[in-house]
Amino acid sequence: WGEDADIMDADVIQGLCEEVGLDGKALLQAATQPDIKNALRESTAAAVAANVFGAPTTVITTPENKSGVFWGNDRLELARLALDDNTLL
Repeated sequence: WGEDADIMDADVIQGLCEEVGLDGKALLQAATQPDIKNALRESTAAAVAANVFGAPTTVITTPENKSGVFWGNDRLELARLALDDNTLL
């Protein structure tokens, strides 16, 4: 988004993967597999249930089922702090 790249273009995705040392071609091929597509559907359903509305979003849930939703790059540090101190949730 920050570079106005077309993330619907497979070549763009492959190139971005390769820029960070991943096998872009293999990842794109894996993304078409039924088990991966099902995992995406499950993750999407969980995101909807958690009221996620944008990316990046981090949802933290404690063993006591206390949770917090942190949306945006500027909230990643707060999410990290909440992992150490769940009174922030």
